[in-house]
Amino acid sequence: MLRREPSVPTPNAPGPFLVETLTQYLRLTITDLKTTMPKPIRKMKTLAELLTAHLDHDRSLNISRHTLRGSRYSVLSFLQWLASTHNIVTADHLRSVHLEAWQQRLSAHRTVKGLPLKPRM
Repeated sequence: MLRREPSVPTPNAPGPFLVETLTQYLRLTITDLKTTMPKPIRKMKTLAELLTAHLDHDRSLNISRHTLRGSRYSVLSFLQWLASTHNIVTADHLRSVHLEAWQQRLSAHRTVKGLPLKPRM
């Protein structure tokens, strides 16, 4: 009686072995792509957009429209100075030196009567 050797699949032979090999390869390749591809970068909101969101939130809390207007005026003044003087429009570039420079600017500012600015109570 002749004994038959079991057939050993080869990579070149068409059939289940080739399909399984390609499937595994594709799974590995897709997994590699998912882990190695950089994540999409989210665009950072500008300081003006953050101010709008903050004011919308305050508005939803029924904050007085006079308070909202005063806040918007004060913060927009700061944001305009920041953009024109230091070319900063997003929070990631804002540093404490910029805030200190703004405070110095305000302390140097005088009213029409020649008095320094003071906070309203």
